[in-house]
Amino acid sequence: MTRNIEWLEWSKEAFEKAKRENKPILLDIYGVWCHWCHEQDKSYEDEIVIDTVNEKFVPIKVDTDKRPDINERYNQGGWPTTAFLTPDGMIIAGATYLPPAQLAMMLEQVSNYFQKGDIQFEIHKQETQRGDVASSMEFLADEMLLSFDTLYGGFGSQPKFPMPDLIEAALLRFRQTNDKGMLRIATKTLDGMMGIFDKHEGGFFRYSVTREWDEPHYEKMLETNAQMAAAYFNAFLVTGDEKYKYTAERTADFIVSVLGGTDGFYGSQDADKEEEYYGKPAEERKKMKQPFIDRNVYVSLNALAISSLLQLGGNYKDIAIRTMENLWTKCFDTEKGMCHYYDGRQNVFGLLADNVNFLRCLLDAYEKTSNVKYVTLAVQLMDLVTEKFYNDGFTDRAHGEDIGLLNAENKNINENSVAAGCLTRLSFYTGDEKYRKTAEETLSVFTNYGQYRLHAASYTLAVEKLIDPIEITARSLEFITGLPHDFRLMVKFDNNLPCNLMACLGGTCMRFNGMDEAKKHLLVMR
Repeated sequence: MTRNIEWLEWSKEAFEKAKRENKPILLDIYGVWCHWCHEQDKSYEDEIVIDTVNEKFVPIKVDTDKRPDINERYNQGGWPTTAFLTPDGMIIAGATYLPPAQLAMMLEQVSNYFQKGDIQFEIHKQETQRGDVASSMEFLADEMLLSFDTLYGGFGSQPKFPMPDLIEAALLRFRQTNDKGMLRIATKTLDGMMGIFDKHEGGFFRYSVTREWDEPHYEKMLETNAQMAAAYFNAFLVTGDEKYKYTAERTADFIVSVLGGTDGFYGSQDADKEEEYYGKPAEERKKMKQPFIDRNVYVSLNALAISSLLQLGGNYKDIAIRTMENLWTKCFDTEKGMCHYYDGRQNVFGLLADNVNFLRCLLDAYEKTSNVKYVTLAVQLMDLVTEKFYNDGFTDRAHGEDIGLLNAENKNINENSVAAGCLTRLSFYTGDEKYRKTAEETLSVFTNYGQYRLHAASYTLAVEKLIDPIEITARSLEFITGLPHDFRLMVKFDNNLPCNLMACLGGTCMRFNGMDEAKKHLLVMR
């Protein structure tokens, strides 16, 4: 008879069991797409490990994609995360991948420390330097220059992860200042990242193990590909270089054809046994079974994909609108907002990212279609989000008691930046200044943006939307005339760009090949 670890789900019952039996908790956070998570599962098949865990621990397994709020608080530096907790949910110790012998030794050590009561917790308060909100772009530009890899593109050494928000920020800075250095950072990085692009089937792998972008880690994530499609298409709009448009479209094709499903886009494609599949030529791959696909529909990630496909336009726009309206029907609750994932039923409510990312795609849809109903839905959702999440900035979880560190209020700078960007746009579209005021208050919470360094890119983009709202993208006469109040259109002429008129909102631009063409699309109200 095969023996297994008796894993439990994250629940109050599991923590009560730990308290009742006076045992520490073993928390395994994994991703279905994660190669080393599969290796960790082999460690949990070791007989000594099985016996020790079942006798001395309460074991809990958490899928990082299904519960990003738990991962945010307990991740120990990557996946898998192997964390040891008290019955109250405080972290005793943690690691990432542990082979069987090392895992068995750590299990014994933690159990002994726990039973002896040799566990102390220290709370460190870190003083952080505050900065001027309006100066965040200058700060980020300096950080990009310091971290930019001039030989291979990207930032830092290795491993290298795509950072699409930095591409958007660099292109925005170039448009603002005509700084060719910023343009080079963007294009050199975009060219380098082609090393982790699947030239046979399209789509980007999650990251490169090496500085040179030549050794991809083979999982393909919806989140990565949605953001990369937008980054490459934005680069095409700014530079006119068709290779960026081609890459954006092939990435979008991967999202639609491989990750596309009846209810929305699937979360990821597995990296396991990568050499057996991805190391083969295209013809041989056709004879093989594709790597596993996580067929859960994650609302936050779908919203990213919808926004990207809307930006590409054409048939991609049609797919995006259908997907968005389907998710609104299946995943929205009038009292709870958007659920986190859908697998035939709604699962996990109360996460900020799902709601603000969906808000953003609703506003993107309005810009692309001029359909005012999307603004109406966005207002409905924004008001609900403010009620459920706002407390001098937005918390990543809706208010309410929970287990362990989930009770700790956490304000994520990226999610708050998306929220602030949506608020700024809603203020512009509706003429209601309350949204702008809340955006200002939200961004003011993160004047410590300097501590996030390169990861402050989304914050900087939200600030730029707030302080420079005059710069807008106009996509049709209906869009302009449908706005509730007058506006001015800022046009800029630059002989160095492959067009002579450009209008932009945030990181999204529209190019015209002359004033005659522009007049067909734009109505300037003075």
